[in-house]
Amino acid sequence: MFGKVPIVLVFDVEPDQRELSPTNRPDWLGFKRLVNWIRPRRRQIEQATGRQATFNWALRLDEQIAHAYGRADWPLHHDHELFHELLAEGDGFGIHPHAWRWDESEDRWLEDHGRPGWPEHCTRLAHATFLKAFGWPPEFFRHGDRFLSQGLVQTLDALAIPFDLTMEPGHPGVERLAPHERTTGSIPDYTATPTYPFRPSKADFRRPGRPAHNVWSLPVATSCEIATPASQPVLSAVLGFPADRVIPICHAALTRDDPFLVAVARTDVFTNPDWTTQFEAAFAYLEQFVVQGAGRFCSPRQALSWLESGLAHSPSDRHASTPFRRSA
Repeated sequence: MFGKVPIVLVFDVEPDQRELSPTNRPDWLGFKRLVNWIRPRRRQIEQATGRQATFNWALRLDEQIAHAYGRADWPLHHDHELFHELLAEGDGFGIHPHAWRWDESEDRWLEDHGRPGWPEHCTRLAHATFLKAFGWPPEFFRHGDRFLSQGLVQTLDALAIPFDLTMEPGHPGVERLAPHERTTGSIPDYTATPTYPFRPSKADFRRPGRPAHNVWSLPVATSCEIATPASQPVLSAVLGFPADRVIPICHAALTRDDPFLVAVARTDVFTNPDWTTQFEAAFAYLEQFVVQGAGRFCSPRQALSWLESGLAHSPSDRHASTPFRRSA
């Protein structure tokens, strides 16, 4: 059966720097370079397989973007031609909010996970911005820096966002990902989170259970399912991280019972030569897997459908009449 193993590859479309200058408004060079790099690879994959290769783009449309660039939809406005191209290819689109807030008292950014209602506000802003620009709601959600909460999952239900791709099983809870950044709150403990798709429990969003939320969680693949030294920290399937560790994670996910893979990459991977090299090596492994007929690049909805039915079928042309239109 052709392409029975779904591969959901998600690109986090975001600025090249985490703590943005509120005045310089730098271009997102990594995004441009990634689109240009992926274009010929997509053609090669589609010519070799005779099937559409669908990639997924998680967009930053939150308060940090609004504050630094003057409008939350800045990337859609600034790079509208690239987004039109990706839409025409039939790719998937979702939102990727972060909880950054500009602290006027210290003149710097604060990742404000602990501020009541702030992550939910950033998510609602991203959703409203996306809906206004595209004319249809986001196909999936993926919060920045592995952060998720019961309140955020409730917000996803309220916004009718069908898929969450935030959780990364095996990672312990931590205060922050980057030691030099200012943060509040903490990043949840995912050590008991399943590695398979599930609907989060209303009692604990990190686990399945009833009553359950409406949103489906499709966890990112991690090293928690492969044999690694106890001293080695859990690593996620992030293309751009060391390929000699990422590729075994991907291989394990693609060859287990009921195989599927969610892997991610930041667009800034193309701003650093070492990251680019690691990204290209991991992508080459996935490309070979697909070209050999063992898997297929797809959207979260397609992945869940194929897992439930065991059948690979043609995607719907949901973008054929998209109202997304932007002028420079």
